[in-house]
Amino acid sequence: MDIDAALQALRGMRVLEELSSGRLSTSRIEALGFRDAGAWDRLAGVYFGPTRHKRLQAAARVAAEGLSLDALGVVEKHTRKLLKGAAVTEWELRVELCGLRGTVGEIDRAAAARVREYGDVR
Repeated sequence: MDIDAALQALRGMRVLEELSSGRLSTSRIEALGFRDAGAWDRLAGVYFGPTRHKRLQAAARVAAEGLSLDALGVVEKHTRKLLKGAAVTEWELRVELCGLRGTVGEIDRAAAARVREYGDVR
């Protein structure tokens, strides 16, 4: 496997699915020298764990294909800023933000702007 293939294998949804299935553990991630195993495990819970919003969860996974783990972390950071009673639900916003593309910095700025447009932020 060349370095490009190795980096492609680290795309967010692929890693999160492995974590959620139990085929990959946080202790293994930590043993490999990655410091974000806990954050990745929490993301796996969001995107693959139990929810009452299965249809939107599945849509978020599809929209997030190709995003990095860092980009997914940015999506969650901005999703948490949405207040209850906003014009959209957290899951609707998550699907929308997972559809953003660009560098992590570009996604961060675009997500922040989108959440501000809803005006119901923490």
